[in-house]
Amino acid sequence: MGKKKYKVVEESAELKEEHEIQEEVAPQDGIKKKLNVRARKLFHPFMSYLKSYQEFAKNLPRHFLEFDEEKLAEQEENMEEDKSDENEASEDEQVVHQTNEKKKGPQFGNATRAKTIAELKERLAKMRGKKLDYQERLKKKGIKSRLTKKERLEERAKLKKEKMKAKKTKGNLTKPTASEEEKPDVKSDIPKKPLPEPKMVFSKLELPEEEKFKKKENKDPKRMLQKIQKSQAKLKTLEEKGKVETVKKIKEKLSWDKAIQKAEGVKLKDDVELLKKTIRRKTEIKNKSKKKWDQRKESVDHRKEEAQKKRQENITKKKKEKKTKKIKKSIKKGRVVI
Repeated sequence: MGKKKYKVVEESAELKEEHEIQEEVAPQDGIKKKLNVRARKLFHPFMSYLKSYQEFAKNLPRHFLEFDEEKLAEQEENMEEDKSDENEASEDEQVVHQTNEKKKGPQFGNATRAKTIAELKERLAKMRGKKLDYQERLKKKGIKSRLTKKERLEERAKLKKEKMKAKKTKGNLTKPTASEEEKPDVKSDIPKKPLPEPKMVFSKLELPEEEKFKKKENKDPKRMLQKIQKSQAKLKTLEEKGKVETVKKIKEKLSWDKAIQKAEGVKLKDDVELLKKTIRRKTEIKNKSKKKWDQRKESVDHRKEEAQKKRQENITKKKKEKKTKKIKKSIKKGRVVI
């Protein structure tokens, strides 16, 4: 049994080696076959091309077919010599042209040279007259926009300066304005008349008289009533003492003051009965508002108490419900509830 197994293993190894060799040889055979197919395809056109070339070569002269190295070298040398000669000739022409230009000097179109000094001066004067200014050159070149921008900026700067000067000179009557300073003297030859000395002029303004500091009047009816009662009590005391004339003078003065105040449109509140009525009315209004406020407070307190009671009731209810639920669950599960 052991020998048979060994033979089978050897046979299998040999088969594997043969298979590998076949795999290596197979691609090479395939490449050769492809090359043979291509060669067969290109053979006939190549042969036809050779035949046509042979026919063309038969008609050509012999010196085309003969190959002589010495003749080719001579031809190349001759070509190089011709090129060097051409380069030298072109350089000589350039030098001559430059020397001629230096000798000739500047020419202005078809104009001829000036023979005398007077002619030369006349021509120079004409040339100077034809010369353009810087601004005209810029306009010709199409740079008008730059000039306009510069002019605008200059005008703005001038206007700013004039405004600043006007602000500084405001209020000063003697100082001249900016426009008067910048104006040139057109008639400088004519003698000027002596100007009169400047005088300060004050405009007439009707100012109101300064009102004296007035104390605020007490509009409280109680205080006003107290004031009147005090003045009446003082007058009674003076009458009792026997100073009747002083009492009359004080009463006259008070009456005049009241008349003047009425003429000015001031409302006088010196009637005792009316003041008492106003005091009563105000006290009644205060009492009413106090009652309303007390009622409001009571209602607010009552609402608060009710809300708190309701809240406590709800809390106790929820606690009881929770307890009952727990007891029910425990009974279902079979627990003992005490």
